[in-house]
Amino acid sequence: MQQVPYAEIFLGYSYLNADLPGLSSDRQHTNGWQVSLSTPLNRWFALDYDVSGNYTTADYATGGEFGLPPTINMDVRDYSLFFGPRVNYGPLFVHAMIGGDCLQGRALGYSEFEWSPAGAFGGGAQFSISRRFSIRTAADYIIAKHDLFGSPVYQEGEYQYSPSLMQNNFRVSAGIVVKLGSR
Repeated sequence: MQQVPYAEIFLGYSYLNADLPGLSSDRQHTNGWQVSLSTPLNRWFALDYDVSGNYTTADYATGGEFGLPPTINMDVRDYSLFFGPRVNYGPLFVHAMIGGDCLQGRALGYSEFEWSPAGAFGGGAQFSISRRFSIRTAADYIIAKHDLFGSPVYQEGEYQYSPSLMQNNFRVSAGIVVKLGSR
């Protein structure tokens, strides 16, 4: 009979391809970290608690308003917090999680952030390398809605900003899992 741990802690690298209209490119490549805690209910089902942070630097188009240059360099941070069920089938798993996404932009000594409800849907594979450790890879589709970087649109002689937009982000991660206890 397969041993089921009391908990699993995942620590890993996270790459997020973020949908951020209004920056130098609508798709930004970010790097960061991901930590998750899983509480297995049995060998088939678990509850996942997931936190991640991803970072990049990009140019933001100001349109030259308020005496600013047409573009400024901005630090972008994206943090997410999710919770949801996971279904395991051998080394493979799928999960559907809900939670929130915090998008932060910092430039010229100012910082702005915004929280949005979000969802993450995906799965991956986890392979045991010993009784207490596994290696995990995963991929997720993450959806959120932000207007922090409202895209400037030139209309009728002035710049106007678009309303909030749905973000379609894609995240891949890889790292190590520590299994705590067994039942």
